[in-house]
Parts: sequence; structure tokens; C-alpha cells
Amino acid sequence: NVQSILQTNNPKSSLINKLFQVDRLLRSEPSVYDAQAMLKEQFNRNKRQAALVEYLMGDSSLYAFYLTKDDFRVIQLPGTYFLEHESGDVEKSQQVRYEYNREKLNEDIRKMRASILKLKSDDFQKSAYAIYKTSIQPLERFLDRDQVNDLILVPDGSLLYVPFEALLSSGTGISEWKHMPYLIQKYNIRYTYNYKLV
Repeated sequence: NVQSILQTNNPKSSLINKLFQVDRLLRSEPSVYDAQAMLKEQFNRNKRQAALVEYLMGDSSLYAFYLTKDDFRVIQLPGTYFLEHESGDVEKSQQVRYEYNREKLNEDIRKMRASILKLKSDDFQKSAYAIYKTSIQPLERFLDRDQVNDLILVPDGSLLYVPFEALLSSGTGISEWKHMPYLIQKYNIRYTYNYKLV
């Protein structure tokens, strides 16, 4: 299964090889095709594009299993990704390195939740944007490419405590809560613990 492949301590088994093994295993699972069929049915019914993103938190890496009606991929975070500039100008585009530190992510989640309760907008902005940069921003190129409207999330670990709707899609200095760039303004967000419950 996926966990046993990722936890293999064989030095000859590189992380890339492990990810390819996981990808092959998941593609051979009927459940992946069941999930894709479910997403196709939902798309045809609602005329909206949905993506299912399941997270797997490890000590040194965060994985996102990205599934749409036409695509399936395993994305490791951190990683280096090419971000196309909004104008489409290749010269203005850049490579961005996303870092993952489990302790920092857990601390950002704690700060975000505390800042919501205490109505501290500065702390909220920093932590909500930091969590977005780790968990959603590396997926944006696929979400944009696939014109995703509906985001179905299967969180893992401390991500279970994140209200993804409230994540900020840019690190602005806006202090008024009602004017912040919340993720819910880009996507309809739902949660599930099993794709069959969608």
C-alpha cells in the first residue's frame, strides 16, 4: 500500500522511485477510476470542473494527490515549480521554491486559529498566507489549467484543523477582514474523509 512504499528505508529506493511506485499503485487501483468517474459525473451534472486533493503529511514532506475527471498526479511539497506571470509573458515568469517544515506549518495553523479567535488581523494574514503557500499555491497551476471551480479536500494531520476557505491567496497589507483575498472567493470548497462520501 501507499504508506508501506513511502516508509521503505532501502537506500537504493529514492524518493522519486517511491513516488513512481505510488503513482503506479494508485493508477492500478479501481478506486482511482471510480473517483474519476464520480468527478466526471459531477462535472456533467453541474457543468463545473471539480478537483479532489488529498494530502499526506510526513515529517519531511507533504504530498498532494491531485485528481480531476481527466488527470491524476502525485505532487511532492516542497518542490520547485514554474509560475507563469499573469500577463503570459515568459520573461516575467519565475521558478519558485516551496518549502515544507512540519513544525512551522503546525505553528502557522495554531497562530491562524488563535488569530481568528482573538481577531488579530496581522497575525491572521501572515499565518493564513503561509499555509496557503505551502498547501494550495503549488497546485494553482493545475487548478488554473483545469479551470477548477470546486475544490474537494481530504486533509491529513494538522491540516484537518485548517479552515481552507479562510486562507489568503496573497500576502496583502489589508487590515479590514472583509476585504482580504480569501480562498473561498476563488473556489467552492468542500471536505471529505473518503472520496466515496463526495
